[in-house]
Amino acid sequence: MLREHCRKFRTQKSMVKRVTRQRAAFDCVRGEMDGERRVTLTDEEKTFLVDIVKKTIECELEGRRIPEFQVESENLKEKRGAFVTLKQGGHLRGCIGYIEAKKSLYKTGEEMAGASAFHDPRFPPIGRGDLKDLSVEISVLTPFVMVN
Repeated sequence: MLREHCRKFRTQKSMVKRVTRQRAAFDCVRGEMDGERRVTLTDEEKTFLVDIVKKTIECELEGRRIPEFQVESENLKEKRGAFVTLKQGGHLRGCIGYIEAKKSLYKTGEEMAGASAFHDPRFPPIGRGDLKDLSVEISVLTPFVMVN
């Protein structure tokens, strides 16, 4: 009985830590935490990142290999968590991302583009006819901050 209780407590404690870390990430994005390190992308970097997402979706739709993108920006090479949100006619069509910084921002955008377009379980995969009305939003997350 005691062993079961301890296992349950460890699971609950782990879940609280995970939720706290996730909450910290989203609070940082909204700019509600002190001492955060914001990513400030230039207009060119933003455009380049959106182009990567669009090109990735187009290539996957057409069955072509995704090109190796030539990235010079240090901001785009930095490891960051990010979400790619796809909307069609103002309605959500896909949204998937990494909360943690696993890969460089441009690689995260590339991977999450395909995941949002074709693997979001809430929606059917994007088709060729959906491309013209598809809008892209990329949410870049800041590093985790300890929440007390």
